[in-house]
Order: sequence, then C-alpha cells, then structure tokens
Amino acid sequence: HDPSRHADCDTSCPNCLRSYENRHLHSMLNWRLGLDVAELALGLPLNLGRWMAGAQLSGESFVKSFTDDLDLELMSAGQVFAVARKDRSAAAVLGHPLWRRDEAHLNSLQAEATAELEIDGYRVVMSDVLEVERTPFELWAKLR
Repeated sequence: HDPSRHADCDTSCPNCLRSYENRHLHSMLNWRLGLDVAELALGLPLNLGRWMAGAQLSGESFVKSFTDDLDLELMSAGQVFAVARKDRSAAAVLGHPLWRRDEAHLNSLQAEATAELEIDGYRVVMSDVLEVERTPFELWAKLR
C-alpha cells in the first residue's frame, strides 16, 4: 500500500482493502488504522502523521457542521488540535485513534493539550480524528 497514492482516500477503496468477500465489513475498514496496527505489530513506532495531517481538515468540517448548535471553534492545544466551545465550557482534544483516553494513561501530547485547555477553564474530553470522521454525533454529545 502506497499512502501517497491514497492521500484522498479517507477509509478504504477497492484498490487496497475492499473486495466482494469483505463487503459486509467495508464500513469498518480503514487503511490508516490498518497500517498503524501492522507497523505496531512489527515493532515500529506509531506513525502520528497519517492521522494528524488530516486533523485540521476534519476538525474544521466538524466545526462547520455543528457550530450553529454549539458555537464551536478549532484551536491548537499544545501540539494537537482541539474542538472547543467558544463559551469555554468544553473542549475535545483530537488525538490518534489508538491513544488511550482515560486520564491515568494520557500520553505527553494529550497531557500537554489538556493542561493548556484546563488553564483556560475548559472541561476537557478526549476524542480522535476517526471519531470526528465516522461518528461525529458522539463528539457532539461530549461537547454538550
């Protein structure tokens, strides 16, 4: 799989993962996540670039879709992006789909973003780019 040939492919396509035999799983297939898991199984470090490169665009799309209801903005929080309510009541850190979300196991990027947002008074929740793209209403509910 050549990621440069699939830069515009957001989940999977017939050229890489989809086939007739796995047609019932097409909605669950994601080439970025598949590569992440394969590389981790090979002992390679987690490649954040595949997800973080699209975090801004995904966050902007989410903000456009839900800002009428929640008055949202996309902002930088440490080295990652966060979707935040303009009234500073809540913010969601957009991380990697394989990052843990429980407070006791946040990585340094999550912890840095959380600390920065909490100083500004936000209630912080963890999210990820995959959640924003696949199940945006789950993120919407977290920000309510």
